[in-house]
Amino acid sequence: MAEGLNLVSIHSPEEQKYVKFLISNFDNNERSTWIGYTDAQQEGLWLWSDGTQDNFQNWNRGEPNNFNQPENCAVTNWGFFRRWNDIDCSEKFPFVCASRKA
Repeated sequence: MAEGLNLVSIHSPEEQKYVKFLISNFDNNERSTWIGYTDAQQEGLWLWSDGTQDNFQNWNRGEPNNFNQPENCAVTNWGFFRRWNDIDCSEKFPFVCASRKA
């Protein structure tokens, strides 16, 4: 990734709406897209990869479930789930990067 960029973190319904807008500009079906949410360091402790506060979640019902262990990363999927899903970090999906103003 470019210097100073991370996978996007989402901290409010408004930010989520904006990320959804960005994704829909590149994928009309709004399929799975990586966000920077992970529990790779400690199972069940979900953190944003940019180090920002975990103050908003929008998991699909029953998620995160670690169904196909390990599922330590998160994707958005408004075309199917309408919310977030945990998934194996080795899967290949488009992604959204962002930088935060200081």
